[in-house]
Amino acid sequence: MSNGITNISNEIIKEACKIGEKEAYKYITLHINPKLISSFDISVIYENNQFTIEIYINTIINIDLEKLLDEAIDAALNAIDNFIRGKITCQNY
Repeated sequence: MSNGITNISNEIIKEACKIGEKEAYKYITLHINPKLISSFDISVIYENNQFTIEIYINTIINIDLEKLLDEAIDAALNAIDNFIRGKITCQNY
Protein backbone atom coordinates (compact mmCIF):
# COMPACT_ATOMS: atom_id res chain seq x y z
CA MET A 1 0.00 0.00 0.00
CA SER A 2 1.31 3.38 -0.96
CA ASN A 3 4.28 1.46 -2.31
CA GLY A 4 5.90 2.36 -5.57
CA ILE A 5 4.12 5.69 -5.91
CA THR A 6 6.59 8.15 -7.34
CA ASN A 7 6.57 11.86 -8.08
CA ILE A 8 4.96 12.99 -4.85
CA SER A 9 6.13 16.15 -3.16
CA ASN A 10 7.85 16.34 0.21
CA GLU A 11 4.81 18.24 1.51
CA ILE A 12 2.49 15.37 0.59
CA ILE A 13 4.91 12.83 2.07
CA LYS A 14 5.06 14.75 5.38
CA GLU A 15 1.28 15.04 5.52
CA ALA A 16 0.87 11.34 4.66
CA CYS A 17 3.27 10.41 7.49
CA LYS A 18 1.21 12.48 9.95
CA ILE A 19 -2.01 10.85 8.72
CA GLY A 20 -0.50 7.38 9.13
CA GLU A 21 0.72 8.15 12.63
CA LYS A 22 -2.67 9.55 13.69
CA GLU A 23 -4.53 6.59 12.21
CA ALA A 24 -2.31 4.03 13.96
CA TYR A 25 -2.69 5.90 17.27
CA LYS A 26 -6.46 6.13 16.83
CA TYR A 27 -6.76 2.43 16.01
CA ILE A 28 -4.71 1.34 19.01
CA THR A 29 -6.43 3.66 21.47
CA LEU A 30 -9.83 2.43 20.28
CA HIS A 31 -8.79 -1.04 21.44
CA ILE A 32 -6.68 -0.17 24.50
CA ASN A 33 -7.44 2.54 27.02
CA PRO A 34 -4.49 4.99 26.84
CA LYS A 35 -4.27 4.85 30.64
CA LEU A 36 -3.21 1.20 30.28
CA ILE A 37 -0.31 2.04 27.98
CA SER A 38 2.98 2.64 29.78
CA SER A 39 5.02 3.56 26.68
CA PHE A 40 4.11 4.13 23.07
CA ASP A 41 6.00 5.19 19.93
CA ILE A 42 4.89 5.28 16.30
CA SER A 43 7.28 5.96 13.41
CA VAL A 44 6.16 6.42 9.82
CA ILE A 45 9.05 6.31 7.37
CA TYR A 46 9.06 7.03 3.64
CA GLU A 47 12.02 5.51 1.85
CA ASN A 48 12.53 4.10 -1.66
CA ASN A 49 8.98 5.09 -2.65
CA GLN A 50 7.50 3.04 0.21
CA PHE A 51 5.92 3.84 3.55
CA THR A 52 6.90 1.75 6.54
CA ILE A 53 5.27 1.95 9.94
CA GLU A 54 6.95 0.85 13.14
CA ILE A 55 5.07 0.75 16.42
CA TYR A 56 6.47 0.13 19.87
CA ILE A 57 3.99 -0.27 22.69
CA ASN A 58 4.18 -1.48 26.26
CA THR A 59 0.91 -2.10 28.06
CA ILE A 60 -0.01 -3.17 31.55
CA ILE A 61 -2.66 -5.57 30.24
CA ASN A 62 -2.27 -8.96 28.62
CA ILE A 63 -3.53 -8.86 25.02
CA ASP A 64 -2.43 -10.16 21.62
CA LEU A 65 -0.27 -7.14 20.74
CA GLU A 66 1.10 -8.61 17.53
CA LYS A 67 -2.38 -8.90 16.02
CA LEU A 68 -3.39 -5.44 17.23
CA LEU A 69 -0.23 -3.84 15.85
CA ASP A 70 -0.62 -5.59 12.49
CA GLU A 71 -4.19 -4.27 12.28
CA ALA A 72 -3.08 -0.76 13.30
CA ILE A 73 -0.35 -0.79 10.65
CA ASP A 74 -2.85 -1.94 8.01
CA ALA A 75 -5.26 0.84 9.01
CA ALA A 76 -2.48 3.43 8.85
CA LEU A 77 -1.22 2.24 5.46
CA ASN A 78 -4.79 2.29 4.10
CA ALA A 79 -5.24 5.86 5.34
CA ILE A 80 -1.95 6.89 3.70
CA ASP A 81 -2.88 5.10 0.49
CA ASN A 82 -6.29 6.81 0.32
CA PHE A 83 -4.76 10.21 1.04
CA ILE A 84 -2.06 9.90 -1.61
CA ARG A 85 -4.41 8.50 -4.24
CA GLY A 86 -6.71 11.47 -3.62
CA LYS A 87 -3.83 13.91 -4.03
CA ILE A 88 -2.58 12.27 -7.21
CA THR A 89 -6.11 12.19 -8.68
CA CYS A 90 -6.57 15.89 -7.90
CA GLN A 91 -3.22 16.77 -9.49
CA ASN A 92 -4.14 14.96 -12.70
CA TYR A 93 -7.16 17.22 -13.34
